[in-house]
Amino acid sequence: MRNDMARDTLATQIATALEISAQYIEHVDPQDVEHIALIRSAGRKAGRLLGWKIHTFQTDPALREDKKVVVIVAVEQSTPEDDARFRATGDLLIGEVFTRDMG
Repeated sequence: MRNDMARDTLATQIATALEISAQYIEHVDPQDVEHIALIRSAGRKAGRLLGWKIHTFQTDPALREDKKVVVIVAVEQSTPEDDARFRATGDLLIGEVFTRDMG
């Protein structure tokens, strides 16, 4: 029951991130295999909630300097309208970073 609630809560967070940028990324200690599995499961659930095809994967911690596992949930297939929104949001975020750094 607790795992289902945790997955549902994380799925909602991931869905929000996917709607904004088409991806969700989290760095995890490689020993925390339960959390890695939770992220991937919640990512698939988020995709079902949004009606999008989702791809989840993780990096090899041995190939990273920090030895973390990077778990990535990414939109694999969405509508052209969603793709345009992702690009517009990305442009806004990039513009905000440059404005903040230059200001």
